[in-house]
Amino acid sequence: MPGPARKDAMNGMRISLGLATGMYLSIFSTHTHAQESRIATQSVRCGAIFSVLAETAANDPKHQARFKTAETIFSELFAKEYLDKKDSVTSDEALHRRDTVLKEFKDTYPNRRAYIIEETVLCGAWGEGFLAQGETYSYVPVIPKVIPQNIRTDYEARGSAAFAGWVLR
Repeated sequence: MPGPARKDAMNGMRISLGLATGMYLSIFSTHTHAQESRIATQSVRCGAIFSVLAETAANDPKHQARFKTAETIFSELFAKEYLDKKDSVTSDEALHRRDTVLKEFKDTYPNRRAYIIEETVLCGAWGEGFLAQGETYSYVPVIPKVIPQNIRTDYEARGSAAFAGWVLR
C-alpha cells in the first residue's frame, strides 16, 4: 500500500499530465489528418494568425505588408508539407483549413484568450525566422521552443490588440 508521500506525488503527476494534455488539445484542437505533419498543422494555424494580424494592422502599412508576407509563406508551407503526404492539395483546401482555424479562434477566444495569444507569440517567433531570410526563404526554421523576450513582448501586445478587435467584428 503506497504511503502518503507517494500518493501526493502521484496526484501531482496526474494533475501535471492532465494540464499537459489539456494544453496540447487546446493548441491542436483543429481536425488533423493522420497523414498531416506537425509543420503542416502549425503552418496553417500560423497563417490564420498572421491573417488576423494583417487584417487588424490596416493603419500600419509597414507591419501589414510584413504580416501578409508571413501569411503567404505559411500558406505555401502548408501546401508543400501537405502535398508531401497527399497526392494533391489545392489553394482552396488551404484557404478552407485556414478559415476553419479562424472560426475556431473566434468561437473559443473568450475562454482561450491566453492560449491564442501564446500561439500568436510562437507563430510570431517562427515567422520572424522566415522573414529574416528576405524575399524568399531557403530553409524552414525549426518551430521555436525558446522565444526571445523582445519577440514575446512585441507579439503578445500585437496579438492581444489584434484578436480583441477582430473577435468583435
